[in-house]
Amino acid sequence: MVTELEAKFSQKIAICFACDDKYVPYFSVALASLQANSDNNKNYDIIILSEDISEENKTNILSCEKTNFKIRFFNMKEYLNTFDTKVFYIGNGSRYTVHTYYRFFITDIFRNYNKVIYLDSDLILLDDISKLYDIDMTNNYVAATKDIYLPMFVKINPKFYRYHKNVLKLSELRNYFQAGVLMFNIPYCSENNFKNKLFDTLSEIKTPLIVDQDILNKVCEHKVKYIDGKWNFDTNVTLLCKYNKKLLKLTYKREDISLIKEIMKKPKIIHFAGPVKPWNDFRVIYAFKYWKYIFKSKYKKFFVDKYINQERKKFKLLSYLYQN
Repeated sequence: MVTELEAKFSQKIAICFACDDKYVPYFSVALASLQANSDNNKNYDIIILSEDISEENKTNILSCEKTNFKIRFFNMKEYLNTFDTKVFYIGNGSRYTVHTYYRFFITDIFRNYNKVIYLDSDLILLDDISKLYDIDMTNNYVAATKDIYLPMFVKINPKFYRYHKNVLKLSELRNYFQAGVLMFNIPYCSENNFKNKLFDTLSEIKTPLIVDQDILNKVCEHKVKYIDGKWNFDTNVTLLCKYNKKLLKLTYKREDISLIKEIMKKPKIIHFAGPVKPWNDFRVIYAFKYWKYIFKSKYKKFFVDKYINQERKKFKLLSYLYQN
């Protein structure tokens, strides 16, 4: 029988990440931002789903525990050993790994919880994540934000257009959600065989272009509680708008554009999804905010050595801030 997690607090905010050993420094920045914007009167139960994190990295992360912050690592090998991981499509030469499919197992691992918030590790929080916990999720599998980026991208990418029209076949593409910030309604998912539906759908689609996110969208269609887009601002949107300045107007109505601009101005979570990251390209929107939390993290020396000392001219100002 596979392991289930017990809650660390009687009243807790359960937050789940997926991470491998190489990504621990970047996860530490997300954790630093989460702690900096938390409520001292709330309890936060942090669980990192992983397989291969070193003891040194575990010790570093566990040293971030506080009275109201408990941190644990959950070894996913027990779950993955029961599956042929070849079913987890990640594409040829893709930036995706099997770790992204950890989300398929969340409803089993957290069976003793009512709600669990999943967060990607390449993001920072600017507001208290516990505010999401009171959202009513009745008759919905997940709570999530609509993906602003994808409808724009599909407009200019024929391959994605054909895939969404002929393979994924969602009834409304603008209802597609971004899975980097998700809250799971555990009892409802368990009652409705959510995990089995995910695997059944994966076996039907076989090669989802945005891997598990596509599968989650297909299974959760019409069973999503949509939340304020400020809770998951994807920086890919600004990159795409720079590439094609007319694309926003071609994709969305005027009132939608006003909402999108408000999301971009005052995000609660900044998600650096996609290949361009703030730690290696300072031109990314809100890179300064990301570096603010780097300096609050356990791995600030790692970032300075890797990204500032190697490119001191490019990061002259940040180097000065760190040394002073």
